[in-house]
Amino acid sequence: IKFTEKGKIEVKIEVIEDKENTQVLKFEVKDTGIGIPKEKLKEIFDKFSQIYRDKETKYSGTGLGLSIASSLVKMLGGKLKVKSKVGEGSVFYFTAKFNKCVPEISISELFRLKNVFVEETDDRSKKIVQLLNFWKIPYYHLKLDQVEGSEKRFDIVIFFNIHNLRKISDICKYCKKFILISEEPVKIEDEKVIVSSSRPSELYEALLKTIGIEEKSEKERIQKKFKAKILVAEDNEINRTLIKELLKKYGVEFDIVENGLIAIDKIKKNKYDFVLMDISMPVMDGETATKEIKKEFPNIPVIALTAHVFPGEKERLLNLGFDDYISKPILSIDLEKVLEKYAKVILVEPEYKERIIYESDISKEKISFIEKAKLELGLSEDVLEKLMDKFFETLPSRMEELERFLKEKNYKELAKSAHNLKGSSGSLRLETFYLLSKEIEEKAKLGEIEDHLELFTKLEEEAKKLKKTYKLWKKEKN
Repeated sequence: IKFTEKGKIEVKIEVIEDKENTQVLKFEVKDTGIGIPKEKLKEIFDKFSQIYRDKETKYSGTGLGLSIASSLVKMLGGKLKVKSKVGEGSVFYFTAKFNKCVPEISISELFRLKNVFVEETDDRSKKIVQLLNFWKIPYYHLKLDQVEGSEKRFDIVIFFNIHNLRKISDICKYCKKFILISEEPVKIEDEKVIVSSSRPSELYEALLKTIGIEEKSEKERIQKKFKAKILVAEDNEINRTLIKELLKKYGVEFDIVENGLIAIDKIKKNKYDFVLMDISMPVMDGETATKEIKKEFPNIPVIALTAHVFPGEKERLLNLGFDDYISKPILSIDLEKVLEKYAKVILVEPEYKERIIYESDISKEKISFIEKAKLELGLSEDVLEKLMDKFFETLPSRMEELERFLKEKNYKELAKSAHNLKGSSGSLRLETFYLLSKEIEEKAKLGEIEDHLELFTKLEEEAKKLKKTYKLWKKEKN
């Protein structure tokens, strides 16, 4: 992890003030990294400020991260602060006031008469115990050998290693439900075992399932259909295909074009309910096109598609004439919100879906990018396969193009090429590939050329890894 190669990074949230309708929360991120010199602490929240920017250093970036974070905290009514010591690490923290939510279910009351056993392991079990304390659920936090031979009967067992399932089943033979905490999906045939990550929302749902309560979001997803005719202007082929599949899912009519100039021509010849407009396009960009559209058709809503989501960007886009925006990579839920706002709902039907779980021996890369894409985009495996095929078919030529611009030291075109790769990989949730493409783009724009070759090599390695993983997935699927 950047700036923290050893040790750990802790994220903590604690209640500082608790009133009837509000709470003041303290958010803290603590690392065991390289630390920040005392004399530099005042400037780290400035835009483009980089403490470690020497040519020899391996740490680099745009210097915008903390500035953006600070702006977001201000929007919450707080102030981002820092404590740091060189060689020991840093702590970033802030406080903010929030209105309380009224829970629909009092989970502590539901579990009042339940015996919950949490296997004592390491920091993972401590995190679960903290959540149970927060929810006021009584529990026993013990090692397996402490429970062995005990006459105590448990209703629910929370454990962390799938290989311990048989042993735990023997020890807790009267237990009704087991929750396996795993950050990666695994397949378990036993209906008594529920798989959950350590994320609070997932664990909460898993606990409800153990007593026969399921939240609707898990059992059935409401699939909305809309009536609208939409124009989409997007130059990236993968993004065009993705938007096309998402819009088909929502049942709307649409036309898709590659640049702003064609978009203007289309609007003159057709009637659209609204426009989805990419910002960065060749021939005519989205900002120029929107200005022209608003001159002649001021009442047509134009929604920006942008990867730039830093504070102040929404206000800038609204001032330019845009009515709204969707940040990239595009999420199905964000597109649905825009449709709810600018289109007419004509049908709402329950869409029943089985939760798809992979074998535990499948590679982590496969689960992390394929499963993540399916969950966040809400697309079927067949549609996702079509998108992935298109990406991997065009990838060799785009990598060659990137390498050529790098060798020619054509950094303007290098930035454009990297931007294109960033857009495609981000839409498909190829996280590492996306971040590497983004870094190449940013450095090309800033003229920071020293480690481009190293970044390109990493990008090539990641491409090979993804392709191999994807081939395995296709083989198993088919």
